[in-house]
Amino acid sequence: HSHVHFHTCERCIASLERVAELYQGELLAGFSVEQAPLFDEWLTFTRESYHQKVMEALRILTESALAREDLEAVCHYAQRQLRWEPWLEQAHYHYMQALVLKGERGKALRQFEICRDCLANEFGVSPSADITALYAQLQTDRSQSRLSGLPRASKTQTLPARANRFFGRDQER
Repeated sequence: HSHVHFHTCERCIASLERVAELYQGELLAGFSVEQAPLFDEWLTFTRESYHQKVMEALRILTESALAREDLEAVCHYAQRQLRWEPWLEQAHYHYMQALVLKGERGKALRQFEICRDCLANEFGVSPSADITALYAQLQTDRSQSRLSGLPRASKTQTLPARANRFFGRDQER
């Protein structure tokens, strides 16, 4: 079925939850066929496609849970995102928001440090202005407990956008 706001549709959310639940990592991890470059190419493309779809499902689930103020679900989905992409700032940001709203300010501050260290170690970059501002706010405001008082994450990140295409292909699905 089609609609504009699928993140509020119970049927769509249930489907996305099932997708996220079923994903256990890389398709056919460790598997390869000797002398089969076309199979390896297909497998690489399919692995990345599944991974991107699951990450998008987890992003939508996280944002939907945040809108409903279901803090346990926000933490769960953000942690799942970070399991597969530990450098994903938006997931760190949402996780920090949920922790603060749960009254776990210290954990939220530590989560920023985890994010900062990951970005520095993996890419040699600092966290975005959004997540740094949230960290600074948490350091100074010890009584933060309302979602409306927390700044929202923007779509900007320190890292370049994920490439959605493989170069040299005329047509992709």
